[in-house]
Amino acid sequence: MVLRKRVRTCIQIAAVVAGLGFLSLIVHSWNAFSHRELDEFVQDGKRYILRKKADVLVDGGDSLEDAFRKADENSDGFLTAEEIEKWIVDKTQKHLDEGEGELSKIFTESDVNRNAVVSWDEFQTWYKAHPSSTKKNDLSSLREEWDVADSDRNAVLNQHEFLCFRHPELCKETLLQLTKDVFKNLDKNNDGKLSEEEYTAPPPGQVEEGFQDYETRFKEQRRKEFLVIDANQDGWASPDELGQFLNPRNHIHAKTEADELIDAADENQDGRLSLEEVQQHRDLFEQSKLMNVDETFHNDF
Repeated sequence: MVLRKRVRTCIQIAAVVAGLGFLSLIVHSWNAFSHRELDEFVQDGKRYILRKKADVLVDGGDSLEDAFRKADENSDGFLTAEEIEKWIVDKTQKHLDEGEGELSKIFTESDVNRNAVVSWDEFQTWYKAHPSSTKKNDLSSLREEWDVADSDRNAVLNQHEFLCFRHPELCKETLLQLTKDVFKNLDKNNDGKLSEEEYTAPPPGQVEEGFQDYETRFKEQRRKEFLVIDANQDGWASPDELGQFLNPRNHIHAKTEADELIDAADENQDGRLSLEEVQQHRDLFEQSKLMNVDETFHNDF
């Protein structure tokens, strides 16, 4: 067995584990805007992709039961798709707003000589002085991200470049590059537009016996995504349409995730989730934006 790692590209719940999911196109993409990984392995000439379970860091310290009760807006003891969607939208917007506020504070603290730019040495000093305020990224990895954000290659970051460094999900340049990378990888005939066939094509390689259902579900989910991406319904997905779909501020992501959580956990098929049903699928929900917007948001991006 040969093990390789592939990094996820964008914003969405962990649908690979369920064989579903918004932006299942991650399987096709090679860019490294994310921290979450997939295990990709090849055995006997056949190719598979499995999701690596991440450590769970619950948003705000809430338990699964706490998150359920807070999202249950009408307090009837059930979660509807609409309630889950609203919860995710609200938490995502809060995350984005807090990210911009945090950025301004860190930039000001890092800019020791007050020249409106931050050098790598200045940031290193701030980073080492605030270990509890940062994720456990090694400095060499951070330096690579720093160099990517330094768009004018002058060895310092202005406030906008610092935004792209600390919060790539808020940076339009990152979104544009992500869109270009994904589009190029999917546009097999290089005609500048994506057909439904191109978008729904599964990863190359044979499928092991017993896994055919996952490929069928993969293609069906991709078909649904394509219909959403093709905003003008002309049968093609343009780079602009793909970019709109990838935008983390697009509420379609919250709706898609909410629908998928309902589909995955609604054991009695009544169109809503009880606390017991959510608890039965604890792993799925603990890695979703219902529980942990901050971590899953960065992982997905």
